[in-house]
Amino acid sequence: IVPIPDAVAAAAPPEDPPGVILLLWGFNEWPCKLFLVNQCMLNAGVFVLPTIKASEFFRFLNKAIRALDPKIKKAIDLAYNRIFKFHSLQKPKDIKYVDNFKNKLEYKHVPLQSVGIYVPANLPSTLLMNAVPAKISGVKRIVLANPKFDGKLNPAVLYAAKKVGMKEIYSMGGAQAIASLAYIQKVNKIVGPGNIYVARSKRE
Repeated sequence: IVPIPDAVAAAAPPEDPPGVILLLWGFNEWPCKLFLVNQCMLNAGVFVLPTIKASEFFRFLNKAIRALDPKIKKAIDLAYNRIFKFHSLQKPKDIKYVDNFKNKLEYKHVPLQSVGIYVPANLPSTLLMNAVPAKISGVKRIVLANPKFDGKLNPAVLYAAKKVGMKEIYSMGGAQAIASLAYIQKVNKIVGPGNIYVARSKRE
């Protein structure tokens, strides 16, 4: 029996996204903190989640990354370059030509406008494997949902996010994070691994 994803989805129909926040209150002592660059404020109907400005966001990001072991940074850099090179070779080519009857024919690949990536607390490799292909494809808005690990966001995940150029990071996890990506951040597609609750939520 997996009731939570259904409950989250039911509590957060598109016309009433505050349901997710209300449900978060039930699962956590304090709701997930929200770090936004592209939005000024999210009014949940009951309270306003804390937000920070872009300059403060990058200061927070850099401060967290400074504590990261240089060897881990080097490993992430290497992984990023290898993943980027491989997926760059996968990028399909558009077709455009004029036939004998002077008809213009075109087959064009168009990227999604936005993608939400769910990354478990301590898996920077998951972020790279999902975010790098999105970046190469030309996705304009890549959103990260990443729960805290030992009370804080994982600096390795944050470093990978900075490497990819992500500007929208949400500290949230579980089925409610998937519901938030779908109904509040309203991304076109959600990717990334998770437990059975996360998997069921993505299916919903």
